[in-house]
Amino acid sequence: MTTCPHCGVELEPAKRRSSAQNRLWWRYMTILARELGYTPEEIHDSVKVKFLSREDLSTGLTIVQSTAKLPPARFSELVEELRIWSHWKLGIYLPAPDERFLEAA
Repeated sequence: MTTCPHCGVELEPAKRRSSAQNRLWWRYMTILARELGYTPEEIHDSVKVKFLSREDLSTGLTIVQSTAKLPPARFSELVEELRIWSHWKLGIYLPAPDERFLEAA
């Protein structure tokens, strides 16, 4: 545990996404990369900019959040946002987390 430097209260470490969530995320990145002609890492970076960025009006910089630091519940929301966007905007189906899906090699 860590301690708050301001009040001295012991803080629970932030929960991180599960390994199953991580596998699903990279499965989606791989599907999108294959369909769009990019690498999974390029898709990952682009999706972060699309869904996890904000502009700092005082500097004009675009601040992009890390997916690794998102709480599991917010990460699940992001996954669902990605699935909906992918289907409606790109016409690419990403299987639901609980759906059995066999990808062609």
